[in-house]
Amino acid sequence: MLQSREIKKHNTAQAAAEAIAAYMEKLISSDIGRFDIALSGGNSPKILFDVLAGNFAGKIFWDNVHFWWSDERCVPPEDNESNYKMAKEHLLDPLIIATTHIHRIKGEISPEDSSKEYSDEIKTNLKKRGGIPVFDLILLGMGPDGHTASLFPDQLNLLKSEKCCEVSTFPSTGQKRVTFTAKLINNAEQVIFFVPGFSKQQRIKEIVLGENQALKLPAYYIRPQHGRLLFFLDEDSAGLI
Repeated sequence: MLQSREIKKHNTAQAAAEAIAAYMEKLISSDIGRFDIALSGGNSPKILFDVLAGNFAGKIFWDNVHFWWSDERCVPPEDNESNYKMAKEHLLDPLIIATTHIHRIKGEISPEDSSKEYSDEIKTNLKKRGGIPVFDLILLGMGPDGHTASLFPDQLNLLKSEKCCEVSTFPSTGQKRVTFTAKLINNAEQVIFFVPGFSKQQRIKEIVLGENQALKLPAYYIRPQHGRLLFFLDEDSAGLI
């Protein structure tokens, strides 16, 4: 197990989500100033977003937070597949986040234009380290195939990209996505993986134990160079470690 990777095991996905929320409460205080966070997509974050918008609505200084996305499907913002729409419904609207603090990826325009526009917006708004933008926190999930953000096992070449954002292709459908690159993710102050569920168990084992198969998994290559990396797991996903 890598010393830089911290594993937090919890009995349920709900307990893991509550632990992440409590951790975020400590990070985001009234005197910290602007705090840039990138949200993840998929289904698992709904649990976390509901916890944040519920029990932690009054515990975190949300006025300081600017919201971004680590990836987005190339669909309009009102589409049910939109990561932005899910976060809007489960987190942003309940917390009444100011629109000036919401920085979405424009899935309704061409993927290439969207990727460039988002990269430019990130570079303009975030502080930098080594010339690379720095997020205060990036929340990530992981698929059963070991992908994270929209970095997929059949497109490992994107892990070497020098850009902030890239266009990727969802393998089974050919759907275009805009995604953060590993270079951008690995320059963050904090990276949190929220990975509940039995379907993730084998991939978690491979990554945490550093098995040869992990070399084929994009999530394995997420290792912040100057920050902290935490995995929040439930009983199912942690069953083999």
